[in-house]
Amino acid sequence: SQLSGELRASGSQIEKSVQYIEEHYMLKLTLPMLAERTGLSKGHYSVLFKERTGLTVGGYLKRLRVERAKQLFAQGETSAKKAAQSVGFNDYFHFSRTFKEVTGISPTQYIQQLHEIE
Repeated sequence: SQLSGELRASGSQIEKSVQYIEEHYMLKLTLPMLAERTGLSKGHYSVLFKERTGLTVGGYLKRLRVERAKQLFAQGETSAKKAAQSVGFNDYFHFSRTFKEVTGISPTQYIQQLHEIE
């Protein structure tokens, strides 16, 4: 039916959007911009995105950026400020709060734990 075709098409648009976010997470990404890229309204995009990922766009981006920062730390980046900028945070304090919110520990504590393991 036409409706199931539209649902498949919008699901595919969300998949493409998630892929775009994964590749461009370090840029300033906004809900209106992402929705416009898919041709969906902000509301419809938000609902479909949450159905697909289980997270809001902001929540998904936050977790993705923290995961990328953790990868940088694991690869030897010892400056939390540099890592913050690399993953798309302009404000280090915002990065630090977000990192702690997602992981339960500060970026500095995370780096220290990595070095204790080595």
